[in-house]
Amino acid sequence: MVAEILSAKGEWEAAWAERDFVRVAGLCAQRLETAPEDKEALYGLGAARAMQRDFSAALEPLERVAATEPGFVEVRPNHFLIDLTPLQVANRLLLARLCAALGRNEDATAHLHVIRHYIIDNFRAQYLLGRCMLRLNDGLLAATAFIGALKIQPGNLVVTAHLGVAFASSGRWTGAMEHLERGEEYFRSRPEWGGLYQEYLTLRDKRLARQARAEGKKNAAPAKSAEPPLGALQRALAARLQDLWKERRFAEVEADCVAFLAQSPAD
Repeated sequence: MVAEILSAKGEWEAAWAERDFVRVAGLCAQRLETAPEDKEALYGLGAARAMQRDFSAALEPLERVAATEPGFVEVRPNHFLIDLTPLQVANRLLLARLCAALGRNEDATAHLHVIRHYIIDNFRAQYLLGRCMLRLNDGLLAATAFIGALKIQPGNLVVTAHLGVAFASSGRWTGAMEHLERGEEYFRSRPEWGGLYQEYLTLRDKRLARQARAEGKKNAAPAKSAEPPLGALQRALAARLQDLWKERRFAEVEADCVAFLAQSPAD
């Protein structure tokens, strides 16, 4: 993106291609001496400083570009959008990345919010938004951003792992388990997620134990007896005795009771 923006300035583009960021910064600064509002020069200076990891110094020229953006435009009834050029979108995205690197996550999300309609299909922007929201303890919005990133790059294990973290941080452990399990390889090499990963392992072991117990009960279930249960015999005898009693056939009542007790002495 930077090379495309600087393509109109042949010498700048060549220096960028050679990764001579000191020279790029010098050329842009030189241009700003005569044209202090040149957006390409401001953006090029900020990008060059960012590549030299001078993040704080990179913000100033980039913020000057952001200050030139137009206001909201009504693109359809009650629907407003900031009409930005590709350079202005790239500038906001770079501002967001720098703010995130400096720990200014609220500022980073604010920059991303301005260009939200332009970055729907931008994997890095969606992933960055998810990371910032996760740092701000908003698991729900973080999950939304990570899901957007996965739509662009399905199966990305790093994003999958972070989606599991986002689900877990918002208490949605059912969704978290699936994604944490897929991202297990990522967690092994990330000690900063050690506590969460251990919690995932504990929950996974509990789930496996429950499944094993359920399977064990299923396998240990006794076979159904072909004999009718004792309760059924008692009910049948009671019905017969009631009929005999109504007919005043007392001798048969006595005989049936004696016969039943002989078969079931415990009762």
